[in-house]
Amino acid sequence: MKNLIKTWIKKNIPTKFIELISIKGISITKIPHEASVISDLFPLRIEEDWNTHFELLDFHRMLNPNEERVSLNVELFFYAASGQFLAKKYIEISSPLKQSLDLKMICSELGVKEDGCFAVFHQNNSSWVDDQNSFLAERGYIGYSNKRMGPIKSYVHGNLDAIALSSMGKLQLLGNTSFFSKKYNLQHILDKNFDYELFFVNPTLKTLAIEVEEKFENSAVVASIDIPPNGISSYKKRHVKKNNYSQIIIKSKLYLCRPLVFKIMPTSFDVFHG
Repeated sequence: MKNLIKTWIKKNIPTKFIELISIKGISITKIPHEASVISDLFPLRIEEDWNTHFELLDFHRMLNPNEERVSLNVELFFYAASGQFLAKKYIEISSPLKQSLDLKMICSELGVKEDGCFAVFHQNNSSWVDDQNSFLAERGYIGYSNKRMGPIKSYVHGNLDAIALSSMGKLQLLGNTSFFSKKYNLQHILDKNFDYELFFVNPTLKTLAIEVEEKFENSAVVASIDIPPNGISSYKKRHVKKNNYSQIIIKSKLYLCRPLVFKIMPTSFDVFHG
């Protein structure tokens, strides 16, 4: 009974109100209101020689290896940087376990030509998932490549539960916000010898205001960024003379405003969560 009450509270009372009573009740993301499948909102890079790849796993075969294999589909939703829905694509899981998706090729077929973000929704035909009050959630591995920087892909795992698709086809953004500003200190010191670009996604229902402070040895630069729901934006490292390193501090109403970081080196690049 206690767990049922806690679940009801998390589903029906916004976390920012619960936070006024106890910080122990904070939830980074919402629980969907109804039977749903969940996805991250993954940054999509297809401009300026970039390509994005996604490692699609057959969840049902992994979770139920003894069951007879059936043909299943996933739905890919693509959004512009402005948060506008652009297109969707049905993909049949044809590999026994994993297949790599070339998103630039898929986007070309759909007429999507700009960077933005995407979601991956698995088909849920396993009743036991719902019986356990659980959800299939896709926060898998994304690979990025750029032909100007060699043939090697750099992979990173998803960030958090961002968007849900109900069995009735209804979409729900899952990001929670606070009444109070939160700080996120990037766990990586930026080196002046490299370029960096930080990507932020907005998984909330309202435009998200982010303040990025880049602290140098003797100075600081502050940038304000507004991101619409379902949208994405980026911050590029500033280069200030006589400063070898800099630190990034992010302020927002999100409980976890963790960016995706691209580190650009002379002949290669790396991508990671800060």
